[in-house]
Amino acid sequence: MYTIKGRIGYSECGKNWRLTLPGLIDRLQDCSTMQSEDLGMGEAFVMEYGAAWILASWDIKLFRFPSHGELVETGTWPYDFNRLFGFRNHIMKAEDGEVLAAADSQWFYFDFARKRPVRIPEIVVNGYENSFEEKLPYDFSSRKIPLPETFEEKESFVVRKMDIDTNDHVNNAVYAAFALDYLPPVERLKEIRIEYLKAAVLSDRIIPAVYIGEERTVLNLKGEDGKPFVVIEARER
Repeated sequence: MYTIKGRIGYSECGKNWRLTLPGLIDRLQDCSTMQSEDLGMGEAFVMEYGAAWILASWDIKLFRFPSHGELVETGTWPYDFNRLFGFRNHIMKAEDGEVLAAADSQWFYFDFARKRPVRIPEIVVNGYENSFEEKLPYDFSSRKIPLPETFEEKESFVVRKMDIDTNDHVNNAVYAAFALDYLPPVERLKEIRIEYLKAAVLSDRIIPAVYIGEERTVLNLKGEDGKPFVVIEARER
């Protein structure tokens, strides 16, 4: 397992002095990218091939959000590849070994010239083969989030420059920040699933549509054409 240790900083915390959901996702994502860099499979490597790893989904089990100043260890490892997808687990632990969050993620290999996902090159698969470990023993859900029949639309907003990452798309953790206004308070959450369907870019208008049910809250962040950019499902304790 590849790990990074660090204390929870003030800029990562919300009003309750605990790590925010976007802050958690940032830490999980950063740990993954740092492992790729240290394996020689990072940004410079994939850019040579005109490609990038694009996140397809998260399933995050939430046990406790750590507090400001708390020392945590974030870990990650790949556990499988198929023709189009790479599969990776993530874990965040407190200093005493308490599991704070555990996650499953799926990634696809995107070719910018062809503007579509492509088969993962053998040289990329080989670059990760010595870092494979077993999948975490949690009941992670499939990538697809079932949509309810009805939603309540909320006021739309426009993607800003600060929302864009190195791929000229809205960064995956930014969608979690968008979602905070519509989901239950994070301290009540036990699981968050995110399915990325279409990349939002600068000046796109996003229309939030919310479903609140007995067992789950579903947020559909869609475009003006009605097609989802991202679907988020939250379950409470």
